[in-house]
Amino acid sequence: MDELKLATLLCSRLCHDLVSPIGALNNGVEVLEEETSASIRKEALALLSESARAAIGKLLFFRVAFGAATGFGSEISLREVKQAASGLFANSRIRLDWSPEHDANAQLAKPAAKLLLNFVMIAGEALIRGGSIAPRFETAGAATTIAVTAKGQGVQLHESIATALAGRLRAEDIEVRTAQPWYACQIANQCGGHIDVAHSNPETIVFSTKIQISG
Repeated sequence: MDELKLATLLCSRLCHDLVSPIGALNNGVEVLEEETSASIRKEALALLSESARAAIGKLLFFRVAFGAATGFGSEISLREVKQAASGLFANSRIRLDWSPEHDANAQLAKPAAKLLLNFVMIAGEALIRGGSIAPRFETAGAATTIAVTAKGQGVQLHESIATALAGRLRAEDIEVRTAQPWYACQIANQCGGHIDVAHSNPETIVFSTKIQISG
């Protein structure tokens, strides 16, 4: 796929996701400018605060999941990855269930961190009625295994998303909706892995991969 087209589609996707919280910020400011009622101004301030947190959370997530992340090293701290994932679901019906076995000081190779976060994002979209997301990973030598489990009532994964994750979507058919899972597929492929999607029951989907990180 043409890299410029992929970059354009991803930018369109990120802008789409930011329109809602930033639009709410604008609405809150307009209310404050025009309203004199103390109670309504208080509600507007609450809206501004909530919308600002949502916008910042999404930006922090996008920075790690799609950008160059922080620093110039080859790894990202698990603490930062967890913060990014948590910010994506601020004020939502989705709960993140991080394993207590994960060392708070652990480091993840950047490709592994990006894959984990992209799985989390796709899992969140599949939880149309809310639910829980359990990210897991295990590193042994150069190999890292990643698994993200989404659980919720009526969890759904659109066929085009699954096809993009598997790398079976034709380049000319990729659109804004499928650019992000296609991007995740390319990261996995570059690290010698492929993405598996297991939808064993109506309330559970597991996204997983095993990749090799070269030194």
